[in-house]
Amino acid sequence: MTIRQTQSAVKETPPRGWTIEPPRAGDCKGVLPEFGRTEDVERIFGIKRGTLYNLFEQKKIRSVLLRIKGSKSGVRLWHLESIQEYLMEAMAQGEQNTTQEQDTLNE
Repeated sequence: MTIRQTQSAVKETPPRGWTIEPPRAGDCKGVLPEFGRTEDVERIFGIKRGTLYNLFEQKKIRSVLLRIKGSKSGVRLWHLESIQEYLMEAMAQGEQNTTQEQDTLNE
């Protein structure tokens, strides 16, 4: 076996767990970003601006205001995981209420 044949054989069989493919960007369709603007929350969850601020005032979801010191305006970013947790809790509570109502009807 010549040196060229040996080199081509090595290139064809990388060590276990390695790849010879160049890296590619991942598919991020199912990944939820950590923070989003109001428009992002409306698009992802369907929750409007007023409802977001009401939930924030009730401390049911989290948010941060990014603003340069002394500036009049800034940008409010919403913690998307806290919104998702709130919705999951509301859904579980709704299912629990439905089960209790069915139990009452069955009695």
